[in-house]
Amino acid sequence: MNWGVLIVLAGFLLHLNIIGYLYSYNLLHIQFKESFNSTATEAALPGSVSIAFYAVSSLIVTWIFQRFGDRPAGFLGITLCCVGLLTSSFVQEIWMLCLTYGVLYGFGCNAIHLVTIDMIVKYYKGIKSTRCIGITMTASSIGVLFSPCLEWLYTTFQWRISLRILSGVFAIVCIPCMSLFKEKKDNGTPRNIVTQKQENKTRRNMSLFQKYIEMVRIPAFLCLVCSYAMSGIATTFSFVSIVSILYICDIVTW
Repeated sequence: MNWGVLIVLAGFLLHLNIIGYLYSYNLLHIQFKESFNSTATEAALPGSVSIAFYAVSSLIVTWIFQRFGDRPAGFLGITLCCVGLLTSSFVQEIWMLCLTYGVLYGFGCNAIHLVTIDMIVKYYKGIKSTRCIGITMTASSIGVLFSPCLEWLYTTFQWRISLRILSGVFAIVCIPCMSLFKEKKDNGTPRNIVTQKQENKTRRNMSLFQKYIEMVRIPAFLCLVCSYAMSGIATTFSFVSIVSILYICDIVTW
């Protein structure tokens, strides 16, 4: 069996659990609001920060997996997600959740996401890689459908114990999946291998700024950035109470 199929399956499970839970923050938002007796805007901040770091940490994550490899970067992402959930279950102030759940979990999600895409691109070329990435990304939306299970978990065990349970479940499920992310062996002709080595050497000699300038020139990258920006704005404002913000800024009055 083609090992790339296992890569796609593992990436699907990673997004189903980790990224799917990221987009299910609306239930956790209610728990935070009731537990900390905070406003809707204050309770929404951890979720907004996590989604922001899910996108803005891409430059750092890219450098990490280019420097140390995909699998170590993926394991780092899983560790950050699990540690973020575990430490969030012990915090007593809602602003601390912006660090534990927002920064740690958001950064970890981005690492898992980018590593999965990079591995799929290495195993599949052209339209096949597009289809495989699309299949993997659909898991993020499917994971949101498990909201009734999360609601039952929060109701039965309260949100603190639930985060500890989810931290353990994610570790048990995601670590074996990430273990399947092994580098593909190059079976090309000697001439292709030499050409690839020369291209890799040229890329290594390029500065980080030059690499990103080259990437920004790709039309598909610009479309992807715009898509993420629009989806991030839409998701963020679904958490934040716009009326409360306008009231705090004295723009409107009750």
